[in-house]
Amino acid sequence: MMRLFQLVLPFFVAVQGYTACNWGLYGEHCNLTCPQNCARLSPLDVPYCNTDTGKCSEGCQRGWHGDLCNQDCSRNCLEQRCNHQTGHCTLGCSGTNTGFFCDDTGDCGRGWYGDLCQQPCSINCLEERCHHTTGACILGCSGTYTGEFCNTTKVVNNKEDANSLDAILELVSLRVAVAVTVTVAVAVAVAVAVTVTIIVFIRWRRRKNSSQSPDRCGGSVEEDKQQN
Repeated sequence: MMRLFQLVLPFFVAVQGYTACNWGLYGEHCNLTCPQNCARLSPLDVPYCNTDTGKCSEGCQRGWHGDLCNQDCSRNCLEQRCNHQTGHCTLGCSGTNTGFFCDDTGDCGRGWYGDLCQQPCSINCLEERCHHTTGACILGCSGTYTGEFCNTTKVVNNKEDANSLDAILELVSLRVAVAVTVTVAVAVAVAVAVTVTIIVFIRWRRRKNSSQSPDRCGGSVEEDKQQN
């Protein structure tokens, strides 16, 4: 369609008695230059505009909109493309931005923050939740970490924490002492029991041997008792 327009335009201008301007120029004497952000149409790589008004009638280059293509598209438009008349983002929005001009911000998904939601929250944030703009942990920190971004380790630095630590150490020491005492007591009891058993066995053995030993006449004590 544009190619056909390019071919017909010189003929139309000649019939109407007008003087056609070269591409990139406009005005009564064709001495004004089209806005530099007007769309560049083939076959000539120069901005094109209405030869009477100078308006960019065929659109703007990427990133611009308006009659003279002198207004920026929103930086949140995908590929910085927007309607050359309204400025609405034609391809959608980047990140979590929404709206016709992609100027409404929304929260990032869990674990991410930043303009494009491409920066990870600290792994020490509870549930990996952080502010979608600053990255600060909004639910607190996990473990012993502390700070706005949960990037520092908590240390015992107050009397209450120190007392708690002393109490824990004292309880552990007491349990160890009780365990050692019980172990020693059991060991002593076993040693005493073994010793008593050995003594009883030795005495029993001696008595048995004494009762079976022969007298001076060659007979045993038991035989003498039977004869008497």
